[in-house]
Amino acid sequence: MLHGFLAVVNEYVSNQSAEDVKYKMGQKAKNGGTITRAPVGYLNTIEHIEDRRVRTVIIDPVRGPLIRTAFELYATGEYTLADLADELYERGLRMVRNAKYPERGISPNRLAVAIRDDYYTGWITYEGEKFRGRHKPLISEDVFDRVQDIANSRTQAQELRRVHHHELKGSLFCGSCLRRHGERRRMILSHATNRHGNTYRYFFCTGRYSHTCELPYVPLGRVEEAVEAHYATVRFTPEFTSAMRADLAAMLDEQQSTTKLLHAQLTKQLRELDTKETNLIDLAADGTLPQGKIKARLREITRQRDRLTGRLQDTDQDLSVTAEIIETCLQLLADPQALYQRCDDQQRRRLNQALFEELYIHEEPDGELRVGHQLKEPFDTLHVAQNSGPKPTDGPAAPGSPHAAVRAPKRTQRPPQVGAGAARHQTGTALADGPWKVTGSNELLMVGDTGFEPVTSSV
Repeated sequence: MLHGFLAVVNEYVSNQSAEDVKYKMGQKAKNGGTITRAPVGYLNTIEHIEDRRVRTVIIDPVRGPLIRTAFELYATGEYTLADLADELYERGLRMVRNAKYPERGISPNRLAVAIRDDYYTGWITYEGEKFRGRHKPLISEDVFDRVQDIANSRTQAQELRRVHHHELKGSLFCGSCLRRHGERRRMILSHATNRHGNTYRYFFCTGRYSHTCELPYVPLGRVEEAVEAHYATVRFTPEFTSAMRADLAAMLDEQQSTTKLLHAQLTKQLRELDTKETNLIDLAADGTLPQGKIKARLREITRQRDRLTGRLQDTDQDLSVTAEIIETCLQLLADPQALYQRCDDQQRRRLNQALFEELYIHEEPDGELRVGHQLKEPFDTLHVAQNSGPKPTDGPAAPGSPHAAVRAPKRTQRPPQVGAGAARHQTGTALADGPWKVTGSNELLMVGDTGFEPVTSSV
């Protein structure tokens, strides 16, 4: 029995100690202190202030400038993590030697963690909350944001380190395997050199390794031309753009009117709560009501005020941000082919990753190379609205026809067809309420030179 009692006491003391340590760490984080070992580029040190030893963090005079250079180089978009690690090693960056590891360069995995750490911009993260740190920022918020954009784009495209770089790598998939086998297989860029020293560049499907893909090796030039031509098929028509802008403006005007009315109602209710609170305080001063009841009512008023204040803050959100997002999408796809032609290689890569989840390559029996796609949101939702009106053709196209579609793996149920006006209204409402919640089409349309319209004598 005594042992059981001692075990309970020890457990209680241990829990209390843990809670005490957790509380002190939280207070240190709130005050801007670093609660862990300083990351590479900083040094943990001790300063003496008025006969007191204060633990603090300073910028490492040797490694700090090199870590700043790492962020700046990666922000250019010209370096992979492995390339950046090699470059930093050449510039003299070495990790601190310890009993377990000798002096060495920084690894790509360590760099991947470092470029995601906003500690370098002056922030402390503890228990999911962020606090402004007392340490000196090593880089600016602008550089950090650019690095995050590049890192996110490369993660989405699942790019790997390769010797040869190209704007289409990571975005191309085999349409033949998807059509015939229902399998999603990536296209790989290969550089082949013959015995005369001539180099040929091809895209090929990974299914050729297992001899299950019928798509031949496709010269890089053909793929580039096909993708560039395919950009013309994802443009928004001028009629849809004008109608979408008009519908969106009307919808936002209506929502803003409703928001103003709700704002006035909530403000009135808050004033009524203030009056009730004042009356209760007067009653407490007079001693008319018991103190317990007054405190309970005051707590209830506080809860109601917090709830109303939260709703009031929600009504203050600027709906113009959503309108700006949609307007940017409409401008981007007003003439996407011309935009793609004006971009350099790096800009084309970013444009591909911004617009498309996947691009599919398929070769027809006559040797014609076709491109299909799966658009990203919100472009997919907007295209659903544009294509929801009456179609020139009756029924689905037969397999192998110029209008046949390669279907991407189904992730969501396709919404029912509605009229063009209703589709635009539904699209605008969905994007305004919560951008990109509406599911889009899963058809990858590969349109011939004549488009959707029936061939006429003038074509």
